Amino acid sequence: MGAKKVTFARDATGLVREIGWFTALSIVLCNVIGGGINKYSVNTPAALPLANVPLAFAIGAIPAISAAVVFALFGVAMPRSGGGYVYISRTMSPFIGFLSSWVWWVSVALSFGIIAFLDTAFLGFGLQVIGRVPTDGLFQIGTWMQSKEAGIIVGIILVVVFYIVTVAGLNIFGKVLNAMLIISAIGSLFTIFYLITGNTANAMVNYALAYSNPIDFITSGGLDNALTRLFNNYFEAAMAHYWNGILATTPMDDTVSAVALLTWAYIGFTASTFVGGEMKEPNRNMIISVVYGTLIIAAYYIGISFLALNTSGLFANVYVVAAGAQSDITWALTMNPEYAGLYAALQAVWGDNLSMYLALIPPWALPSWPAPIGTQLPFYATLQVPYASGPIAFLIAIAGALWLMNDIPPFLITAARTTFAWSFDRTFPVKFAEVSERWHSPVWATTLVAIVAVAGVLLSSLDIFMAAFDTVVMDTTMLWFGAMAAILFPYIKPEIYERGFKWQVGRVPVITIAGIIAFFGTTFVIFAAIRALALQGFLLNVFVFGLGGLIFAAYYAHNKRVGIDMATIYAEIPPE
Repeated sequence: MGAKKVTFARDATGLVREIGWFTALSIVLCNVIGGGINKYSVNTPAALPLANVPLAFAIGAIPAISAAVVFALFGVAMPRSGGGYVYISRTMSPFIGFLSSWVWWVSVALSFGIIAFLDTAFLGFGLQVIGRVPTDGLFQIGTWMQSKEAGIIVGIILVVVFYIVTVAGLNIFGKVLNAMLIISAIGSLFTIFYLITGNTANAMVNYALAYSNPIDFITSGGLDNALTRLFNNYFEAAMAHYWNGILATTPMDDTVSAVALLTWAYIGFTASTFVGGEMKEPNRNMIISVVYGTLIIAAYYIGISFLALNTSGLFANVYVVAAGAQSDITWALTMNPEYAGLYAALQAVWGDNLSMYLALIPPWALPSWPAPIGTQLPFYATLQVPYASGPIAFLIAIAGALWLMNDIPPFLITAARTTFAWSFDRTFPVKFAEVSERWHSPVWATTLVAIVAVAGVLLSSLDIFMAAFDTVVMDTTMLWFGAMAAILFPYIKPEIYERGFKWQVGRVPVITIAGIIAFFGTTFVIFAAIRALALQGFLLNVFVFGLGGLIFAAYYAHNKRVGIDMATIYAEIPPE
């Protein structure tokens, strides 16, 4: 009698099916809705002033929804933890499955830390809203939270807190995530209400009342004149620093360019597929969480971006450019009526050298004037609340921070389950496939992701890293290969395809049709992202891809040397 072949790390995963439909949906919504909609939706006009942002979101929804159908149907046929790695490695190639999931893993694990770092500034904005005036203590704390030092301290605290929540098991994880989703959704409902009932005049008046120097109302001859001068200052700054040469583009050119940028905001809709081995009733809950979840996200993105940009009107477009174009020093001088004349006189003398000389002024010697508030969607919604302050304004502001914070738990759990799936297939150290008997969670895999996330927090403080770390190519690669796998899936793996939904249009499987649409959509996004990569970003992507290839080759060779049959492993779906 021959010896039994060594295949998977063990006969059963040790994971338990505890995730219901609402937690599965929460994982998707929380993983996706965050910085993409709250920041890029209102910052896009700075680079692409003629872009139709809601239309760009609508166009980007087409490949996103198609890919959602692909991964949901894969998840029904192969309801195992590991998501895209399992689907692609069993359908196309073990190497492609590992490599595409590896670059995605690097992106997500580091982004976990980056988001923890960036969310500190969003939380700080909430304190600025409550503090309201620059001399208030809460406002000053909120301003400190915009600093790199605060980002590192608070970011690491967030990583540790959510690491504990995730390791403690899916029951606690689900309760925490669901509560965060509900609070964020309530804040979004208030955001939508105030944007629907608001207008541009409200935005300007409440901005002036909340953030302008009161002396401006006196020296300008009243609120109306102060608002006019304030807006004119912003508009002149915008024209001088950016818009002069860019308005030669067309609305269609800018909208198409915006599609590639804003499609990034949809990435993450496959999140619940990574916990497929822990999901109750995957036949139903995969469709609810992935497909319905993506439809909800698309409707929210299109609607709220339309409201934010149209309610605030030209003020939104002008402010985002003016605030981004000026340093804190020039902002303090040009927007302060006591110093505006002096700034103009100095500029006439020193011209282009003025910024260099101003940089020599120590911060304590600058006039008392708040730095520009960061441009984010909740900021424009708070401007529709009287004085842009109070409990409701705080709820709106903190909702933006919570939506971004909500990314963290799904990022951690999806990356940890991918690590677990590699290890269970023996293409990564088997130690990371161990599961706690008490919490039914892969503790070592989760710990590894948390360590990488701390590195992400620290690296976020380096401008050179943030300039190079463009995640679009890394994030989209797995969707691209997943779409290719879906096209072929019913024909090359019919025995697995038969286990799922065999939906067809005529004689063509729905998963094949959705795969074709998703393939062309993700190809466009990847091509646009590669074109936009700076040299350091391109080299970083090459390094990550190359490292993944080396890891897979090393483990494949090692397993072959010790007699582990990798072909047998990848010919089967992992056990439950």
